[in-house]
Amino acid sequence: MAPVTTGINLIRTKTGISPQLTAIEQSLRRSAYIGIGVFLCVGIIVAVVYVLFSQERTQLAGRQQSLIQQVTGNAQREAMYVAIKSRVRIVKSAIQNQKPWSKLLDRVQSFVNPADLTDIMVDDQGRISISIKTNSLESLGNVAQALIDEAKAKQVVNPQLSSFSIGSSGTVQSSFSFLAVF
Repeated sequence: MAPVTTGINLIRTKTGISPQLTAIEQSLRRSAYIGIGVFLCVGIIVAVVYVLFSQERTQLAGRQQSLIQQVTGNAQREAMYVAIKSRVRIVKSAIQNQKPWSKLLDRVQSFVNPADLTDIMVDDQGRISISIKTNSLESLGNVAQALIDEAKAKQVVNPQLSSFSIGSSGTVQSSFSFLAVF
């Protein structure tokens, strides 16, 4: 015998899809494929840009390190240049303010016998002091007269006898000071 069904099924087991729903479904599938394709393309572009930027950053970091090393290496050289520059100014000033002392020494030698000259000094103000040791008062008088003549010729200014002494053996020691005109 055949099975007996006790109930009636009024719901269709297969429902038909309307053509409008089919078109919408195909449109949604196409949009999903396009969306996935766009998402993948954008992802690939972002990945490529990220890789390029990270390589550029790595190169710039390496260049920055090499430049820092160059600056560090040149710091000592620059310090030496700065020191030399400041010293050049001092030397330039010294050269500009240098006085022809050789002419002064020649002038002193013209009125003082080099054997009698014991000391010559120049102080901070440019005052010259000469010390003389002779065996006679006459040679000392000649030196004093020569200094007076130099003052009249305006080769020296304000000559002064600073000290004078006569030893027991007859030696005469004296010192003169004056300002030289250059």
